[in-house]
Amino acid sequence: MRLNPFRRRARRRRSGIVSTSGWLSPGAKRAIAGIIMLIFSLIAFLGFAHAAGPTGDAIAMGFRYVFGWLAIPAPLALVAWGLHLLWPQWVALERLRVIGILLTALGLLGFLHIVGASADDALQAAAEGRAGGYMGFLLSFPLSQAVQPVPATIIFTGVLLIGAILTFRVSPADVWEYLKAAVVRPAEEEAGSGDEDTEGEGPARFSVSRMMPQRSAVEPEVSPAVSQRQGQREAARRMRTLSRRYRPNILDVLTSAGRVGARDKEGEKRNKQIIQQTLENFGIGVEMDETNVGPTVTQYTLRPEQGTKLARIRSLQDDLALALAAHPIRIEAPIPNKDLVGIEIPNKAPSLVRLRDLLTSPQFKEADAPLAFPLGKDVSGRVVVDTLDRLPHLLIAGATGAGKSVNIHTLLVSWIFRNSPEVVRFILIDPKRVELPVYNDIPHLLSPVIVDTEKTMTALKWALNEMDVRYRILEEVGARNLLSFNMSNPHEARPFIVIVIDELADLMVKHGRDIEGPIVRLSQMARAVGIHLVLATQRPSVNVLTGLIKANVPARIAFSVASQVDSRTVLDMAGAEKLVGNGDMLYLAGDKARPLRIQGGFVSEEEVRKVVAAVRATGQAQYDEAVTSQTSGSSGMSGEVGDDTLFAEAKRVVIQSDKASASLLQRRLRVGYARAARLLDMLEEAGVIGRAEGNKPRPVLARGEEEDSFAGKRGADVFAAREEDDEVTQGDEEFSPTDRQW
Repeated sequence: MRLNPFRRRARRRRSGIVSTSGWLSPGAKRAIAGIIMLIFSLIAFLGFAHAAGPTGDAIAMGFRYVFGWLAIPAPLALVAWGLHLLWPQWVALERLRVIGILLTALGLLGFLHIVGASADDALQAAAEGRAGGYMGFLLSFPLSQAVQPVPATIIFTGVLLIGAILTFRVSPADVWEYLKAAVVRPAEEEAGSGDEDTEGEGPARFSVSRMMPQRSAVEPEVSPAVSQRQGQREAARRMRTLSRRYRPNILDVLTSAGRVGARDKEGEKRNKQIIQQTLENFGIGVEMDETNVGPTVTQYTLRPEQGTKLARIRSLQDDLALALAAHPIRIEAPIPNKDLVGIEIPNKAPSLVRLRDLLTSPQFKEADAPLAFPLGKDVSGRVVVDTLDRLPHLLIAGATGAGKSVNIHTLLVSWIFRNSPEVVRFILIDPKRVELPVYNDIPHLLSPVIVDTEKTMTALKWALNEMDVRYRILEEVGARNLLSFNMSNPHEARPFIVIVIDELADLMVKHGRDIEGPIVRLSQMARAVGIHLVLATQRPSVNVLTGLIKANVPARIAFSVASQVDSRTVLDMAGAEKLVGNGDMLYLAGDKARPLRIQGGFVSEEEVRKVVAAVRATGQAQYDEAVTSQTSGSSGMSGEVGDDTLFAEAKRVVIQSDKASASLLQRRLRVGYARAARLLDMLEEAGVIGRAEGNKPRPVLARGEEEDSFAGKRGADVFAAREEDDEVTQGDEEFSPTDRQW
């Protein structure tokens, strides 16, 4: 027999020690080390006050010998390290920050020893615990002998500044801007309170700092690409300064995720072995690589042997799911920009990604664009941030309960948190009437939340008219986009406009043609003038997401969907049907070939209500009545009412006949079908006739006094005479009443 009882017993003993480590686990060892460091540092602090006996005095003296004048702050580093070992989730010490602290300490010790002790007295100063101590002596003496004390001082000063930048993640320019904003700007406002740029009833709609240079947007530049990027960053930075007085306490009402659970390293090791063994059983040799642990899934990366077809690995998806006892799993072959294949397995205990943690992340703070928004965390736990003005429009799709509405809330809250009403305005459209009305009365809205279909079409027409107006303004000043216009004309600057439609399917089912036209035209042209669309639907079918809409909205977010067909409709590829729901998404940017898996941020309904209450306290809503007014412009639609010379006659015909159809107008007005259909659309916009119902004639809505408005010479007898010889004159040629003798 091949069975070896002694070998099995040894294997069980080794695995038992690892799996039932208890207090010998890595976490327990780190906690013990952290407690020892805290005890040591506390005794050192007591030793500095001569309150810890001979042992404390000896420890304090040792710190003085080693660190000199920095002896007292030195134990603080041990305190931070000990707290990090005890609670790594609460006291995070990132690698760059640790490097920055070390560089700051080394630069400061060397600087103090060169400045505080002469070259002849350097060793004696260290022995007496002065200047930088022995550590400062070891750093400064060799360098001062090699390059002389003055260059050594410059070097240590540079190291100190680099360490401070890495530690606090702030540049000298940012410090100067902060000081100028805190000290210089209030003085300027008090001194210039009577200037012409502050006159008026209220603040400018989008005033840009007077410190910004006034230069033409079309003047020649040495490097256009670099200059454009710098100009956009500068404009974005100036936009953020607008919201200095707009400070709602949004972060105070949002909840943080708190402590994150420890990694199950044993489970990760076991899954690696299962994946490798399963693939080897099917004749595929692989080398396991790193493991990326995300909030929802864990990605195991592997490198297949040379000559292995990736299609063979993809075909084993169900076999891997069976071996791992996990469903659903997703295979990413290959991982973008890597020679690896990723296998994503759902975590047994997913962690919640809170919106507050995303808003306070360094990635979101460092984003310059005003329309930046955090999407969530990817499979490696890194915060993903993008900007709407870069996309420039966004399509969100997913099944009911997959996280679509929560994602819309995260977008809106992030924009409200980042920008004042002078920077960003919203038009919110919610046919479902339950998600977005909570935002009513916030100062960022251009109109109350729209829940009526007729008002939706009117609002889209208004947006088209506003787009045309902005294009004319840009043409007059020679600006290329809204950012360049706002930089050149700070006192006439205009805000960004974001149109959010929560359920596109409901609108497309009722009024597909009337809704699709404005949406397509806005998505084609509105980017340059600062108007952006966010379209969401829970029914990703080709009737809702038409080819024209998808062609002009390249950035898409797909939550969990019911079938692979729906995934292909949204992303043009499979994958969304393998998501686990609850905010798990695939994000496909317009400039990326493959989607990125992200766990979206979560914000509860109660948190949204508190955020809205905090924003309402900053100011009152100032609605633009033209947005939902029936008299708003209809740019881009079938035509302005009355722009056809036969409009009045067509109106008279349908009222007298008490019905409306294209064939009727063709016979009575002697026009072709194209012009007759156009007249019907104009009559519908004017409210004279109703909408078409199949092949039935359109109902006539106007009555009574409309009949008296028609000119006498074009009365009923004239039309009767026309009708008698209609068989002779019917055709597709269009005639004008002024070209024919009646």
